[in-house]
Amino acid sequence: LFKDGVNPTPDMAWTEAEKRQWKTSEIAPMGANINLILHECTDDTTNATSHKVGLRHNEYHIKWPRCGTATDVDFCSVADIKQAYPYSTGCNYDEICKKPVTPAPAPV
Repeated sequence: LFKDGVNPTPDMAWTEAEKRQWKTSEIAPMGANINLILHECTDDTTNATSHKVGLRHNEYHIKWPRCGTATDVDFCSVADIKQAYPYSTGCNYDEICKKPVTPAPAPV
C-alpha cells in the first residue's frame, strides 16, 4: 500500500513531494485502522458460491495491490488473494498463537 514509484531525494521539488502516496500523517494517524470485509457471493445463474474480500484503510475502500484481473476495485476474490500473497495464506495460526480455535456459536 502507498508505494511510490520514485524515492524521495533532497532536491525533490515541493510539488513532487506533495503528490507522494507515502504520507505518514495520513497513513498512520492516531486512530489508524485496516479492515477486511468478507462477502459471500452467489451467482444467480449457476447458484455457485464464491467469496470476495474488501480492503479498507481508515474507513476508505482501497484497491487491493496485486489483485489479479479483478474488475471490481473494491473487492478481490479469495483465489486472487491466495495467489498474490501465498506466504500469508499458509500460516498455521493455531501454532503461531498457541491457542485452540473456538468455533463461533450457532446463530439463534
